[in-house]
Amino acid sequence: LLRQLGATVHAEIDFNNCIWYPQFCKKRLKVLQFDDWRGFSLDPCPYTIRRAFFDAYKHDAELHRVDLFVCSHPPANCELYMPFNRSILVYATTRLEF
Repeated sequence: LLRQLGATVHAEIDFNNCIWYPQFCKKRLKVLQFDDWRGFSLDPCPYTIRRAFFDAYKHDAELHRVDLFVCSHPPANCELYMPFNRSILVYATTRLEF
């Protein structure tokens, strides 16, 4: 859909789905750690994790090209992109999140 609107899509993943989508695997994720039970969590302090995430990527050349972040699961983690002051498209893949 985004490509049909004229957008250039740059996708990256850095967890177990790499076995199905190896072309998107970058293995350059900073700050966050994947946990098989929780996925990517902002525990224990979302503010601290969000600040560290921003500090780790604020000078990243690829991130500076981004006009719109598309994030999905879990939707609560989309707050990681708020400090970058860009538009965020949240694609909620679940009806209820705990």
